[in-house]
Amino acid sequence: MRWAAGTIVFALACGTAGTISNTSGDGGTGAIVPADAGPADAGPADAGPPPDCAGLIPSKIGAAYTFDVHDTSCAAATSDGTGMIVARGSKNTDGTFTWYVFSGSNGAAAGNFKAGDALYPQPTGYEGYSSSWDTYWDTYGVQRNFAIVEPGAIVDRAYGSGTIAVGASGSTIVVHKVDATGNESTTRCTAAVAGTPLDGAEDASGAVLAVVGVNGVAKGIWCDMTHGTAGAPFDIGPATAASARALIGGGIAVGLDGHWSALLTPGDATLHPAPAWLRDGADFAFVRGAKAYALIQSGHNAIDIVSAQGSACGAVTFGGVNSVSVGADGTVIGASGSTGCTKVFWQGALK
Repeated sequence: MRWAAGTIVFALACGTAGTISNTSGDGGTGAIVPADAGPADAGPADAGPPPDCAGLIPSKIGAAYTFDVHDTSCAAATSDGTGMIVARGSKNTDGTFTWYVFSGSNGAAAGNFKAGDALYPQPTGYEGYSSSWDTYWDTYGVQRNFAIVEPGAIVDRAYGSGTIAVGASGSTIVVHKVDATGNESTTRCTAAVAGTPLDGAEDASGAVLAVVGVNGVAKGIWCDMTHGTAGAPFDIGPATAASARALIGGGIAVGLDGHWSALLTPGDATLHPAPAWLRDGADFAFVRGAKAYALIQSGHNAIDIVSAQGSACGAVTFGGVNSVSVGADGTVIGASGSTGCTKVFWQGALK
């Protein structure tokens, strides 16, 4: 089912970026550490990164630029496929957050807008939950389209572009797929389950796993979005919170209460062990043209690069910041200072 979406335009207040500076002092090499190659005579068993790591560690990370977000606290930041950056500010009295827009070429301020606590970058622009809508904002933060979803629905990234939304309507779980410009793009999937949406993820095949809390237990529901049909609910494990993340080429990793607990394959209720490279407390993004994972941990400025096959390829450290995130175009955005409002970014460093 598609919902016709009108065009709603927000007036953008002009933000200021403060001092913009090129902070690269080493020609953009950064600190790039390959996987341990071992001593020269260690033999084949310790011969360094395997062949599937070839070309995944960048030789340089490029110049770094710094800008300030003029707010009292600044947490999340990301970039869309064009390189434009958005950084989340403090929470507003209406429950929304202010997001500030900055140029990905030099960090110049380009406005601000209100949205939910998380945005998912698209080839151009961003999507996220807002007022019972799965909403699309363009690259400058102007709201363009939306798909109507259930109040409190969980919105998360789709496998490629777009987003998925998992909502609850009475004793029914409803799963939506929204394209990269904010329009509902497939048949909705519904399942007769009374529960609380916890998260959802789209597999490379197009199947969607909805994770729902029922009486303290996380249950999985596989949805065929082509036909709008749902499989039988199955237990994943006791939990009050859950994360679901698609893996390159197929499979979905599920975390329960901060612990990566299982790997699931489309249509199957069998719980397989989570990938060994996926550490508790860490999240990941596809990088290097979806040929690798960037393993990101809160409070760290190093990103571990893991091949699509699961091999540890090495780490890239981004100096002068205490945390990092990765945008859709491979831009790495770091934060420093007690409020996280000083941002340092390396455009396309992991593209």
